[in-house]
Amino acid sequence: MFLVSVTGLLLWLLGATAAMPLMLAVHLGALMALFLTLPYGKFAHGVFRTAALLRFAIEKRQPNRLELGGE
Repeated sequence: MFLVSVTGLLLWLLGATAAMPLMLAVHLGALMALFLTLPYGKFAHGVFRTAALLRFAIEKRQPNRLELGGE
């Protein structure tokens, strides 16, 4: 993530120079690598937590067939 931010800043600073195409390629490569490694990092927690909260909300709306809880 640090590499993506650094290359993004360099791309912004060097936007009007001849180095822009090279910096754009490096930046987009770093960005693609970040998205490819997304499922294996801490960011995956956000997806799984959202799915768990959605499942909990759906299950809470279902009738309690066993009558075990007081909710």
